[in-house]
Amino acid sequence: MAKEFSLLIDKSCPFQDLHEGAQIRGSGEGGVVDLVVVASRKSGGGFKDEGHFLHVKAAANNHFDNQHPIKKIEYGKDLKRCDVKKCEVLKE
Repeated sequence: MAKEFSLLIDKSCPFQDLHEGAQIRGSGEGGVVDLVVVASRKSGGGFKDEGHFLHVKAAANNHFDNQHPIKKIEYGKDLKRCDVKKCEVLKE
């Protein structure tokens, strides 16, 4: 069974390459994990808009949870890097 996460990344992060099915890599206190984007929503750019939203799926055998969140992601051919502002486990 795959773990699923909700990630909020800064709206200044490049959004290309964060489409459904894209493979990205997450890292943090739980180590490193390969992720697949299930859904994404680009920042609307409004004043109260917190950033880009990603729904991602990972292999079940990882050490990430709400106490040990994903803190950074890498994605795209040129390995763009972005800090994760908020990580929440949706499904264990």
